[in-house]
Amino acid sequence: MIQSETGWSALWAMMKKDRGPDNGADLSDTDLQNLAKDLWAWSETATDKRRRVRIRDGVKSTSLLEITGPDGPFLVDSILGQCLENDVDVSALFHPILTCRAAEEGVG
Repeated sequence: MIQSETGWSALWAMMKKDRGPDNGADLSDTDLQNLAKDLWAWSETATDKRRRVRIRDGVKSTSLLEITGPDGPFLVDSILGQCLENDVDVSALFHPILTCRAAEEGVG
């Protein structure tokens, strides 16, 4: 398993790399770092390999839709389609994919 310190910092690095003029430009490094830490801490509480979804308060008067678990085909497209159908404005999208050692070894 990816160690906590390494895991959230890898997540943060991916989010920081994905940030751009049209994707989360108003989020500071500190904002992204805190989001990565919170998401990583929540993902570590999972007791199985199922996908988990939560909506919570974000930064700068936004809401966050967070999904953790196994990646799947068309996952991002499906989520964005649902947002569009429900008139939900998506101001930033981060889709980091981390592989843990257990997954690489076929454990679990």
